[in-house]
Amino acid sequence: MGLQLNERMKTGRWRTVGAACVSLLFAAGCGAQAGVEAPSSAEVVADVRSDLAAWSGTLEDRQAAEVVTSAMLNKALDDCLADRGFDRFDWKDSIFPVTTPNLLNSPWLIGPEEKLFSAEIELAARATRVEEQLNNPPERPAEEVRAEDECLAPGVRDSASDSEVAAVTTPAGLVELEATWGEHLAEGLADLGDVREFTRCVEDQKSPALNGRRLEDLDLLANERATSLGLDDGDLRGLQEFRAWELSVVEALRACVEPQYDDAVTLLAELSTSFHERHRAEVENLEQHWSKVRKDADVLAVGQ
Repeated sequence: MGLQLNERMKTGRWRTVGAACVSLLFAAGCGAQAGVEAPSSAEVVADVRSDLAAWSGTLEDRQAAEVVTSAMLNKALDDCLADRGFDRFDWKDSIFPVTTPNLLNSPWLIGPEEKLFSAEIELAARATRVEEQLNNPPERPAEEVRAEDECLAPGVRDSASDSEVAAVTTPAGLVELEATWGEHLAEGLADLGDVREFTRCVEDQKSPALNGRRLEDLDLLANERATSLGLDDGDLRGLQEFRAWELSVVEALRACVEPQYDDAVTLLAELSTSFHERHRAEVENLEQHWSKVRKDADVLAVGQ
């Protein structure tokens, strides 16, 4: 989790790219049409995130996949126990919360409200609650325990294999396309600056948030802060204090990003357009996969 400093950033001095023309954003050539306000950087970033999520999986898509795979893994046990007269177990209780990958993982694209660490902390806490519920079932009569053992016996009602689950959550071509996009993004933004210059800029601010540590220690520092606030055991009472610290880190990073930010967003829009044109077939295949997953999850919701 956290900030990834890509070594593919060029080793020269920081440079700007100027006001490049993005035909999909501006209706006529370079610049907006008269009377038409150009989209803000935040709007451009949101649009690109939406385009990427259409094939990498939106939060809705990935949660639907979790519903489908939970049914694949546990609905057979639910049905088997119900057939024996025990209806306490509900396969839907095994649905874990999910998140989406950050496909804009570049220091030049850090936004003012960026959640470098806190989103994963919240997700982990929610997942911990589900896991604790599954691992600590209530006391139940010996007959029900015996029925569970019978239903879990091999060959009674076998659940899905790991490969069958992965085919839903991680469809063919997804990992490869995400990696290709990551390379495309890194190459496209490489001229904006040098990782060493960026690091020096952040560290020279002497931000109290870094506590005198090097930028490369940021993940470790975040883990230490989370642990000191009790966030590593699923208790979120210290999250607000952690978030305040996180925003101070973002502020320090943004001070070194902001001069390049608008240029980075302009390039981002161009990179997204060229990438999606070049990989149209792969994108369409993945979009079809997520569409089917959503429909399958809807069927399960209606059936239950």
